[in-house]
Amino acid sequence: MPSLTTIPLEILIQISALLETPDDFGALRLTCKYIEASLFKTFAWRYFNDISFSRIEHSLRAFVNISKSRLSPFLKYVAIHSELVPTKWVSDDDLNINTSDLETILRYRQRRADQRIFLNTCQDQSMLAEAFCNLSHLEQVIIQGPRRRPYFRDDYDTYEGQEIISRMSNASCLQNVLCALARSGIELKQLKIDMYAALVRDDAFNIPSFMEEAILPVLVHLEALDIRFLILDESVVARFQEQKLQKINAYYLRKFLLRATQIKHLCLGGMNKESFSEWLSGPVSNEQYNGPSGLESPISPTFMNLHEFTLIRSRISSNSLLAIIQKFSATMRELYLDGVLLRLSNFGEWPEFVAQLARTSRHLRKISLEHVRVDIHFRHDRSIRRRHVEFNKPGERKFVYAGDRMEDVLEGLVDVILTE
Repeated sequence: MPSLTTIPLEILIQISALLETPDDFGALRLTCKYIEASLFKTFAWRYFNDISFSRIEHSLRAFVNISKSRLSPFLKYVAIHSELVPTKWVSDDDLNINTSDLETILRYRQRRADQRIFLNTCQDQSMLAEAFCNLSHLEQVIIQGPRRRPYFRDDYDTYEGQEIISRMSNASCLQNVLCALARSGIELKQLKIDMYAALVRDDAFNIPSFMEEAILPVLVHLEALDIRFLILDESVVARFQEQKLQKINAYYLRKFLLRATQIKHLCLGGMNKESFSEWLSGPVSNEQYNGPSGLESPISPTFMNLHEFTLIRSRISSNSLLAIIQKFSATMRELYLDGVLLRLSNFGEWPEFVAQLARTSRHLRKISLEHVRVDIHFRHDRSIRRRHVEFNKPGERKFVYAGDRMEDVLEGLVDVILTE
């Protein structure tokens, strides 16, 4: 009579795919040693290939233990969450929390105090380094800021469905993760920094001089860099321009990008400042600078190996976009725009923009335009007119082409539909 131990392995794996939770899968693996051995790889790929941890002691302790187990080879994508337990308790009226559970409240407050000491003594960096050095198959590290929508993890207590995870992130998270990677000795190829919903400042990307020698090799070995960061403020660092000091937008982010000299894939999200777009597409020297030494703006990056450029949820002028494509034309072969607001001087400028885009993009082999909008600013009344770009037919807001006829195909975009 057929049983779980006699059916073909393929069918056993299909049965396990119907199990929705790790607990159910674990119960199946506990059936017998044969089942456990047969499903171990399936279990590991399903639940440990892409895994996340928080910068609190018990979460990183679990990370270290997993890295030393037979699960280690299956960890390909590791996310480190940057959020902090809130500094102080929020009033009951704000969260409608049942405060009768005094023990839970005290445990929460103790967790915040413990995390503060844990981070201040760099214990997170030491534990991350200990874990990373065991992950020889690691492909990508993700530094994840808080998400916009409520989410729950076992790392934190919740009260009657209300989240108590702060959207405030620790500014030193990136530096500590990079230091841990340097101490581990692994050569990471992909780094993703998703701080789009986090309340962090530009100095989150600051790499102090005393860290640079250790961290620079990590950044130099990167081949893919994905940064999603909403630039909300101007850096306190100033530059000398037009005979006066001016604040530099995203100063530390600019210097951070300059250190990643070998990247082939660059993804930027939340880049809404035109000064940043102009810098990215600008000249790679400060030859025209004539101010005091040390106050010049960071030079624009060269990215000699850049093959793919992606822009997500950003605002950029048509001139800056064309300049970026032209600047990296020697190596760039793929361009992806998703949720981009394209600034034009007027809606009638679209045909000319399409013509320039077609000429500038001859070298591309693939282009993807998704949820692109045209943004027009009228100076006389300070109003904004915005239109969605629809391709081929109403409602179709995605355009993808891969091939050798890039210029001819892009010229056909002149007939797109611009709708409100």
